[in-house]
Amino acid sequence: MSENSSSYLLPTELPVGWTSRPLAGLLEMSIGGIWGSPPGDLEVDVSVLRVTELRAHGVVDPATAVCRSVTRKQLQSRALRVGDLILEKSGGGPTTPVGRVGHISEVAGDFVCSNFMQLMRPSSAEIASRFLHLYLITSMTVVVPSRYRLRRPTLETSSLLTILTFPSQSLRSLSSG
Repeated sequence: MSENSSSYLLPTELPVGWTSRPLAGLLEMSIGGIWGSPPGDLEVDVSVLRVTELRAHGVVDPATAVCRSVTRKQLQSRALRVGDLILEKSGGGPTTPVGRVGHISEVAGDFVCSNFMQLMRPSSAEIASRFLHLYLITSMTVVVPSRYRLRRPTLETSSLLTILTFPSQSLRSLSSG
């Protein structure tokens, strides 16, 4: 097993009906955000969610989003929808490590995420968006011993991130046992 593998964190045998899946296999799409140009310069003015709009527990506060201008094509491929996840892929600081994940719970108007973020759209046929969001915000923090700081896997290492999925009836047996 390679040193970079996360499979050492998984049990050798999963309960019947459970599976382990790579994060990429649960997404309908994943695309980098965009910063755009000053308002009015391109075809469509949009609100851009930045890392600044990420609050505790993955709450996204659009009230302070900035107005920027993008092309229609850029908006079409990156327009945020309810249920989307946005991953901070650049930036961070001593108390806010890179890798925070926000959940889009409402969208009023044209919104995109900035170039410091990655738009991840969970496949509704594979996993519930809110479940994946909660899974990511509670399970991705790792400690890097050389720096003694909290770090999270990046999209470049997301192929190493394994998500455990299970049938909904398993929840009943877990809670009753």
